[in-house]
Amino acid sequence: MACKLEFSVETQDYGGEYAPLNNGRIWITDKEGVGVRSLNGWGGRRSSGRALMRWKAMSVVPDAVTSASLRTYGAHDVSWDCTDANGDLVPLGTYIIHVEFSSSGGAAPYFAIPFEHAGTMPLAETVAPMRGFAGATLRYKPGDGGMGP
Repeated sequence: MACKLEFSVETQDYGGEYAPLNNGRIWITDKEGVGVRSLNGWGGRRSSGRALMRWKAMSVVPDAVTSASLRTYGAHDVSWDCTDANGDLVPLGTYIIHVEFSSSGGAAPYFAIPFEHAGTMPLAETVAPMRGFAGATLRYKPGDGGMGP
């Protein structure tokens, strides 16, 4: 059985010029910032401006389903089974979940949470509200999967 990570985040208005329309991404990287897997995407990938610049800069395999721009803010719930975009179990180690969304062509609200995929201890973490986000929760449950170092 592979591990299971559950992540919930709630977006909120931050005064973007296109509000309430918004685009966003949730993705996983390793500790070096190399993309492991996209978990959620909404709205088209803007090719100009500064929207979603962190996501654009990451080497993330765009394997998540992307929908049209959302017309409201709200909750986004994703899960990850400790596999990469090819379905292979990832090695044990430090990973980072990232979330970024935009209602403008400028700098987008963003945050990241590092966590250990160590195969031994469960983890629960809550993120306090901040610009563009009403809050977030991360829950990690180890499994017997994942390759050793």
